[in-house]
Formats: sequence, C-alpha cells, structure tokens
Amino acid sequence: MINHRNLLAFIPSHVNDTYSMNLNHLRIIIYDHTVLEANDTFRRSIRKLVKTYSKLTSLIIEFTKRYEGLFRLRNQLHTLFELNINKKIHVYPTAHDYACRFCFDTNFSNEEDDESDETSSSQRNRTFCDYLETIVIFVVNRAHPQDQRYQVTISICGTKIKEQNQIGTVSSTMNYLSLPGQTASTNKPRVQVALAPKHGLMDWIRKTSNTPNLSGTNGKILTITEEELAKHNTKTDCWTAISGHVYNITPYLDYHPGGVDEIMKGAGIDATTLFQDIHSWVNFASMLEKCLVGRLVTSKKETPSSKSKPVINRLRFDFRQPTSKSLTCFIYTTCSSLARENIFVNIENSKEILVLVYIDGFVHTIAIELLEFITNKFDVRISSNNRSQIEIDLNKQTDQMWKSIGKFLPNHLSIAAIHDFEPIYFTATLIQRTPVTHDTDWYTFSLPSHIFMFPPVGYHVRLRQANEGLIVVKPYTVVRSLNNEGNSSSESTVELLIKHYPDGAMTSSLKKLLIGDPIEMSSYEGTFDVHRIDSCETLILVAAGTGLTPMVRILNYAISQINVGKNIDAFVLFYNKTEKDILCREKLDAISKQYKFTIHHILSQPEPEWTGETGYIKGELLRRLLPPLPQKDSETQRLVCICGPKPFTTLATDLFKENKYNENHLHLFLA
Repeated sequence: MINHRNLLAFIPSHVNDTYSMNLNHLRIIIYDHTVLEANDTFRRSIRKLVKTYSKLTSLIIEFTKRYEGLFRLRNQLHTLFELNINKKIHVYPTAHDYACRFCFDTNFSNEEDDESDETSSSQRNRTFCDYLETIVIFVVNRAHPQDQRYQVTISICGTKIKEQNQIGTVSSTMNYLSLPGQTASTNKPRVQVALAPKHGLMDWIRKTSNTPNLSGTNGKILTITEEELAKHNTKTDCWTAISGHVYNITPYLDYHPGGVDEIMKGAGIDATTLFQDIHSWVNFASMLEKCLVGRLVTSKKETPSSKSKPVINRLRFDFRQPTSKSLTCFIYTTCSSLARENIFVNIENSKEILVLVYIDGFVHTIAIELLEFITNKFDVRISSNNRSQIEIDLNKQTDQMWKSIGKFLPNHLSIAAIHDFEPIYFTATLIQRTPVTHDTDWYTFSLPSHIFMFPPVGYHVRLRQANEGLIVVKPYTVVRSLNNEGNSSSESTVELLIKHYPDGAMTSSLKKLLIGDPIEMSSYEGTFDVHRIDSCETLILVAAGTGLTPMVRILNYAISQINVGKNIDAFVLFYNKTEKDILCREKLDAISKQYKFTIHHILSQPEPEWTGETGYIKGELLRRLLPPLPQKDSETQRLVCICGPKPFTTLATDLFKENKYNENHLHLFLA
C-alpha cells in the first residue's frame, strides 16, 4: 500500500527537486475498494502523507464506482486529520457521490513579510495547483500483480519553487510491480496571473465561509433559461453554467487564478466544455456553492415523443382583503383533485410567504415579499366551490388596508421537477420518543407555527444535523399509527420510525436529543401516487426491517378504502433477522385479523422455537406465499410496493420480473 517513503521513490528525481515538500494538492483514484477492506493500512498511509507534505491544501479520494463505505471512510479520515494534524479541516461535497474532499486551512503567508510587496504577496497566495503537473503512479495488491482492478492512481499537483517559474509538462509513469506500460493524461496548461493581495484560494474559502450567500438571489434556487443566462455577461453581472447549474461568479472573478479575462470566456453561456477542458479536476460544486443561482433549462428541439408530453401549466395568483386586518391569497391550478397533502407553506420572518404546490411530479412555487408584516397564524384550505383552488387566510400585524400585496420574488411562479427541487429546511422540535423495539424508536416532532405541511402517503422528509463538525442529512419516511391515520397526528406534527445504528452518523445524534430539542427538517419529497390503490384489487407489500415505514400509511389508506366498501386483497411479506426485530407486530397481526390481510413474518436468523417462515427473499417463497399473476391481469389491478436495503430491493425487483411482473406493477421506495 501507499506510504510516504515508497511514494517519494515513485516520483522522478527531477520532480522531487522541483517540488521538494511543496505539494499542495493530492488526488487518489481507487479502482477497486477491496484493497481498503482488509486492514487499516490505507488510513495510516494517508495520515503519513498528509503529515509529510506540510503544505498540502487539498486531498481528494475518489472511487471509479460507487463505494458504500465512502461516508464511513470520510468520517474516519476527518477524525484522523483533526486528531493528528494541526490544521483546520474543511470537508466539501464533490461533483458526484463517489468521492470525498478535504481542504486543510494552512496559512502560507508569512505575517512578517512586507504586505506592500505585491509580487511576494501574490506569490504567497498561489496555494492551489497554480502550476499543474501530473505524475501517475500504479500501486497494486501484491497478491494480484497483473490485475489492474487493484490500481491506485495518484495525481500530484504542486507549487513550483520561485526560482524556477518556467516549467514544461511532465508526464511519466512508474510501476510498483512492473505493470505493462501506461500513459497519463494531463489537463491543458492554465494561464496564470498575479492576483491581488488576499485573493488566493484560502481567502476565497474564508469569504464563502463567512458569507451566507453570494448568488444575489437570497439563497433561492431558480430555474434559468439560456436566454436569461445570456443577459448576465459583464464583469459587474456575470453568470455562467456548469453541468446544468447556474452560478453568479461576479464575486469570484478577482479570485480566479487564471485572471478575469480568462474566466469571462464563460460569461453568459454554458461553460461546461470549457471548464472540463481547462481544469476538470476542480470541484466547482463546493468552490461556488454560495454562488449557486439555480438550474439551467435548455431548449430542446421538438420530437414526436415530446409532443405527447402534457404541457405544465403555471399557477395563477390573486388576493383580496376582506377586512383591514386580514388578507386572503388565491392560488388557481388546473388540478381538480387537490388535497392538503399537495401544499407546503412557509411564512418567513413574518414578511415573506412561500407556497409549494405539488402536482403530477412537479413543484410549483409562489414566493412573495409582503408589503407589511403578518402573524404566524394562518389557515390553508381547498376551496369548497372549486377543488382546483387553494385559499390561504393571513392575519396582518397592523390594522390597515394595503395598497398592494408587496413584490414577487425571483422564484415566484417557477416550476421544477420534484426530483430536481431543493427542499426547504426549517426547525422542528422533538416532543415525544417511544421505544418500539430494542433498537427502534417512534419519534414525534412538532412543526413551527410558520409551517404548514402534511406529507403525502409514501413521502419522506430529511433530517439535517451537525455531528462532530460534519453536516449529516438523512431521509426518513413519514409514518402514522397503524389503523389510526386520521387521529394519530395533525398538520402540526410529523412522526418518524427510526432504527438506531451503533455507528450511525445521524442516529447517534438523534439518540442524544432530549424532549424539547430542535432539529432541522425539510419539506417533503417522493413520487408515490396513493391513488394507484383506488383501482387496485391486489396489494402486495414487501418490506425488510425499517422498510416497513412507507407500508404503514399505505395499509392505512387501504383500510380507509375498505371501510367505504372497496374490496382489496392485501399481502405483506415482512423480512427481519430475529423475532425481536419485528416492528409493530401486534398492530400488524390485529389488522390482519380485522381486515383479512395476509401477513407473513419471515426471519433470517430465527430462534429454535420459531414456527413461521424463514430464510431470505427468493423466487420460491414469492410463488408459494403470493397469489399467481392472472394471464389477463390489468396493470392497474395489482400493485407491488418494495422497500428495504438497496440489495434487498434490487433482488426483490428482479424476482418479481422473473414472475412476469413489469414496471407498471411495481413501485420501489429508494429514498
């Protein structure tokens, strides 16, 4: 494995002389994570590397395919760095979830230097790959010397020593165990300019850390057309698009190592190709996180398939003042089956109102800065005369008639696909925690008075919590008490069924919460259409462990349909390790008897006295426990919902497809 001694041996001597110990940026690309699983050598080696190269400012560890242990590895390395390195550690998101990135806050400038010396100050600020060279090194598992799956590629970038400011491209390949010759690719050489004092990379990181938002949109995520993007193409108003995201780079111009003129080549356009050609290794998502304006919507030529897609109609908005103390907002949609579950409302600082309306997989936004202040007491309803109309009654803080509603915010009347929409976060409060099993609790959170939210069946919210310097975000499906959907909660609370893991980053924090403690919660997300059950005759629910959570409210909805005369045959296959792991067993057995539901508890590690089903999910079990699929089955008459760990869900899906089920029969919960 890698260590600081054999790494130096791999680098050609002229590169060692050039770089000495001035290494700034280290990127490790791992082709197969199995080399990390056996022991802790990799983490110890990384620690030695970081301590050896005292001027290291950035470390990226990247996998060429998804690595399930990445989050755990990132936390371990973060803790390791904090304990062993006398530097401030920044953990940044990367462009994809196959990598983790660390930045080390090192003060490169000498405080005793003359600050008026512009040249030396500029040189001191060049701390991040100002001169780029790439040396590719192959480190393989000794047990598989010819297997290139075990390669570890290291790309090294460093700052050239001052006396040697002219450098040619160096590209060389070494081999730890005499692998066949390989070639290394390098980025195109970058233009370098002398930056103004205090305009280096770490200065930019400090600026973004100390500034809530640099986008000019007050943190709102907008949908930007190519035409709108093109309007922002000057040095005083400069937007650019990279990989579908639009950034206001006006505040970054003077920090760009290549100079203002160079970065202005991407002003007002989609600069993805330009960016990739010059410095694809840079993680723009974290560098420009505070500059994010929104998503770029590109125009597409009309095709026969696109003609058949429904037109997404924008909402219409109006208001009236019944009295000098009240205000009613009217939102007109084209959806004739609106329900309270379609609506999310946030009154921010008693001055702004944000309304999200969820219709057919899209999120429509109403965003207004009101003329005057209002209270947090408001009422949301669907019009009794028109089911496609939303009415929101607001109460003014002052007794007066307004001349106008106020002003519309930039994201007013915007539309985004639900999977592209950035959720809205707010502070909820833990008001109750009830044990369900030895490792699972039922949490009840109260919503703040300025939030209206009633998540639909099968939808989830995110919890966001700081844990040892890291921001941890985890989705949880909203639940209600079995066979008590209407009475177990209200619009003012959210209930979650959460299993605690000994090394879980989120659940370890949740376990420490006391009654009355706050936590960040998001607006809801999801794709499940509960009305599919309306035409369903056979409902099959397949769950493993806490994969039961979406099934709870699905069962509640099926019960409500049965109570009004609908005939639904429900089958539940519930997989767990042991009998003590079974969630809500008493209530499941009770509704099984009351509504003639067929519920099978299947254990993979049963006790000797267990008499029920055993084993893992397999085709034989499905064929034996579930009714066969009729030859002339209508796709709307049978619904299969699957939720569990990803391998479980994948295997279950394949097994159902082997038994003639198709995509229209299945819904997978994959949050």
